[in-house]
Amino acid sequence: MNQGYHDFREYDPVTDKWTRLPDYPGNRVSNVKGFAINNEGFVGFGNNIMEFWKYKQDTKEWAELSCLPGCDLPFCFSITVGSKAYIGCGFDQIDVYEYDPLFETWTAKGIYPGKGKDKLCGFSINNKAYIGLGFDQDTWYQDFWEYSPEDNSWIKLMDCPISTAYGFSTNLFGYIIICCPVIWQFDPTKN
Repeated sequence: MNQGYHDFREYDPVTDKWTRLPDYPGNRVSNVKGFAINNEGFVGFGNNIMEFWKYKQDTKEWAELSCLPGCDLPFCFSITVGSKAYIGCGFDQIDVYEYDPLFETWTAKGIYPGKGKDKLCGFSINNKAYIGLGFDQDTWYQDFWEYSPEDNSWIKLMDCPISTAYGFSTNLFGYIIICCPVIWQFDPTKN
C-alpha cells in the first residue's frame, strides 16, 4: 500500500536543480492534488484524508486551512483559473467546487457533465478550464469539456484521441502527456 511522502521540493529551471523545502506537515497521503495561486501552493485531497494546506513561498511556511467539507477526493482534478481554483470529481464524485484563497472559502459550482469521474486530465487557458478523459468503474472515456467560471457553463469539445493522461498549459496551448515522448497539443481556437 502506498503510504505517501512528506518531502516537498522546488525546481529551478534556470539552474536545472531541485531544492528540498520544509516537509509537508500533513498526514502521509497518496493521490494528493495541488495547485498554485499568487506564489502560494495548496495541497490536499488524497486518499482518506480530510486536510488542506497552504505553502507560503516567501516565508517557506505551511498553514493548515479549512478543508472542503467531505474533501476525501482521491483522483480528483485541480485546476487554477485566474485567482481561483477548481476541484472536482474523483472516486465516484461528480461535484465541482471553487476555492477562493482571498476569503479561504469553498463554493459548490455544480456537476461535471462528462462521463469520467476518476483520473481526469485538465489545464487552463485564457480564463477557461479544459477538463476531460478519465475513468468510471470499468470504462475509460475520451470526452473533453471547456468550463467557463465566468458564467459557470460547460461546452462539449471534440473527443480526445486518448483516455488517460496528465495535462498542463503554457503559451496559450494545452498539452496532454500520455507517457514520454507522446505529447498531444490542444489549441483552444481550433477546438
